[in-house]
Amino acid sequence: MRALPRPTLPPGPLADLFDELHQLHHRAGWPSLRRMAAEVGCSHTTIATAFSGPRPPRWGLLELIVEALGGDPEQFRAGWIAATQADPDEAAAAPAAPAAPPAFTYVTPRDLPAPAAPFIGRSAELAQLDEAFAAAGAGEASNVVLIAGPPGVGKTTLAVAWSHTVADRHPDGQLHLDLRGYDVSRPRTPSAAADAVLRRLGVEAPALPRELSEKSALLRSHLAGRRLLLVLDNAHSADQVWPLLPGTASSFVVITSRDSIPGLVARTGARRILLDRLDPAAAAELLTRLLGAPAAADPAAVRALAARCAHLPLALRVAAEVVTQDPRQPLAEQVARFDRRAARLDLLDAGGDERTAVRSVFSWSLRRLSAPARSLFELLGLSPARHLDDDAAAALLGAGPAAGAAAVAELLRAHLVERRDDTVGLHDLLRDYVVELAAQRPETERRAARLRLFQHYVTACRRAAGPDGDPGWLRRHRSSLVAVARSAAQDHPGPCLELAELLHGYLEGAGHYSDAIAVQRTAIDVARRRGDDGPLCAALCRLADVLRRAGDLTDSLAAATEALAIGERLGDPSRIAGALQAMAAVHVRQGHNELGSDELGRAAGIFRDLGDRAGEAAAANRRGIALMQLGRLTEALEQHERAYTGYRDLGLRLPMGRAANNMGVLCVRLGAHERASAVLAEALELARSTGNRAGVGVARANLGDLAARAGRWQDAAEHFRQAVDACEQVGYLAGLADARRGLGLALAHLGEAGEGLALLDDALRLGRRVGDTDIEAATLIDLGHVHRHAGKDGTGSYRAALATTEVTGDPYQRARALDGLGRCAADAGRPGRAAEHWRAALALFERLGVPEADTVRAALLTAGPARPARRP
Repeated sequence: MRALPRPTLPPGPLADLFDELHQLHHRAGWPSLRRMAAEVGCSHTTIATAFSGPRPPRWGLLELIVEALGGDPEQFRAGWIAATQADPDEAAAAPAAPAAPPAFTYVTPRDLPAPAAPFIGRSAELAQLDEAFAAAGAGEASNVVLIAGPPGVGKTTLAVAWSHTVADRHPDGQLHLDLRGYDVSRPRTPSAAADAVLRRLGVEAPALPRELSEKSALLRSHLAGRRLLLVLDNAHSADQVWPLLPGTASSFVVITSRDSIPGLVARTGARRILLDRLDPAAAAELLTRLLGAPAAADPAAVRALAARCAHLPLALRVAAEVVTQDPRQPLAEQVARFDRRAARLDLLDAGGDERTAVRSVFSWSLRRLSAPARSLFELLGLSPARHLDDDAAAALLGAGPAAGAAAVAELLRAHLVERRDDTVGLHDLLRDYVVELAAQRPETERRAARLRLFQHYVTACRRAAGPDGDPGWLRRHRSSLVAVARSAAQDHPGPCLELAELLHGYLEGAGHYSDAIAVQRTAIDVARRRGDDGPLCAALCRLADVLRRAGDLTDSLAAATEALAIGERLGDPSRIAGALQAMAAVHVRQGHNELGSDELGRAAGIFRDLGDRAGEAAAANRRGIALMQLGRLTEALEQHERAYTGYRDLGLRLPMGRAANNMGVLCVRLGAHERASAVLAEALELARSTGNRAGVGVARANLGDLAARAGRWQDAAEHFRQAVDACEQVGYLAGLADARRGLGLALAHLGEAGEGLALLDDALRLGRRVGDTDIEAATLIDLGHVHRHAGKDGTGSYRAALATTEVTGDPYQRARALDGLGRCAADAGRPGRAAEHWRAALALFERLGVPEADTVRAALLTAGPARPARRP
């Protein structure tokens, strides 16, 4: 691109005219003669002559050149008149005495571009176009259709492909005009666009009216009653399109735009068809058709390449060209080049062709954005969150809510962001592009924008995670919150640590263990780097908590032990109590109930002294589990009731549901089935309302145990199935093991012994894997029951359960194992041995005060005398 030769002229109006023309050419970026000739519709020699003089060009030609360069013809007209009046040879051409326009002869246009091949995956949109065309023909709808969508999505391809299918139904022609609303060239002005349409219909340049309104009226006159298909491609606004629309419904108009152009739809009743990216199957099919044999041999590589291209048709076509340049290289290796985000847009540059290079095509959309919308679009590249709501966008932009919402709305209209629920986001290629744009902004601006975004999420998370918060908001924004917490560690450690604390209850409660672990490990790294022991101790306790729930008892205990050491070094009673709770929870899970109970008693005393009612309630709830497994059932129930009351008074509904679940377990064990039913129903509702998916699974399993106690095995099986589903979804392995145990037992009683045994075996393996000795003992006992139910000997399972209770010290499970051994002995015709086991079981059951004592007492009545006790 360079300046064109200009004539040497003395000072005066003619020289001034040529100076103005060459300056306009400069401002337009020095487009070539051939490009200007193509836009004006004449030879490049004619254009060269117009620029090089020495006489002024005729007005009709000059007007078209000025419009093609994006100038204002009205500003040139006075200069042209002055120049022609100064040149006697051109005076006759002055507009004061125009020649009579030649007679008009309609020319039937046939200028649809060739359809792109192959054309894949737009059957639904083609059907919508057919419906719109049929409705317009019947007089039931507008004769205008707008195809809108993001850059590179294939709007023109769809419009042209469909137009060819109905070309024969438009005998007065098919006219395609590129309005260049988003293009490397300047957009056509409405006046230039009207001139282009009129010329293609046969109106000669001297007959073109001066005013846009007159041009529009002439166009409507020439199209009245004609059946023309008019494709107005790449429009940017209603003003650009409105003057070109026919005045009668006999013609049909298809418009494509990156903008939704709501004004056009409102004024014409146009049907808007929103074009989205291809679905994965269609994208893979397009690549397969383009690549041929290599694609058929490696469909996995094809799917991967389609995903790297964000299923965007333009990118898919360019990528296919890139990977076919070296057919000797395996397709998978070619596709691997697209894995690096920094390289993708470079690979998709289409050999430098600005009209098909993906980065260039994206850039044209920015020209039409307001300053706030463009800033927001570029700043999106700084956000670790892939989707933002309006408030987060406003924070990133540094604007108020109204300004942020307006910028988001503008980006949506321009199809530069995609709506998902209450958030907007970018597809992968646009995200690559905005990351590049954001990196070009000043470093102080980037840092400030990220800090505003992080502080917004801290504030929003604190509000949503509070007692009267919104678990639904946390659920919808979970991935964004996790990404922000981890990203903030790079340059803003304060928000990282705050989010790690605020998010823990939700992530752990909802069973998002991998996210919770990642966030706490990030917080631990930040605290270590800063040498900040207080937050480090807190993050270690939270990590211990979630690791225990995920079944990693070894690492959980290690984190809790380190936290205790830090708390003691700091001399901070609150940190010590928190670490003791975390350690005790592992010890109870491992069956070291005496140790766990002591640690929790110590923690509860510290919390009580500090006036920390939430901490005291948490210690009581966990201590109740240890006391239950030690057989101190009444004390255990009191602890859970204390925890429930404390949480209720504080308005902490999620842990309140956990305490209710534990109360229900004890009520079941004590035979208080009516109270158990009410308490567990409340636990289930609390778990649902707080988003505690693991709690839902636990409540379902406990309701299953309650139904099993009543012999309602069908109901029990349904509860356990739902418990399995809930625990599987969140990865709560201990809960999953217990749910499978219960389901296996229920199915065996329903006559499906084989499936029941398989589930019990799975439960046993899983219980041992997570180190939960209580579940291990319970599962072994139920395995013994199912073996007996199937007519087999369950002695081995009962003995293994009895051995496990030596670790846990749980008299209830020990009594159940002894009862099972007694029944096996009775089955084997050894009543004396059976009575011996039953007497031992009865003593434990009576001490516990549980209803199983009556069952064992009845069994003893059928047994013979017990053998004399052996001397020690």
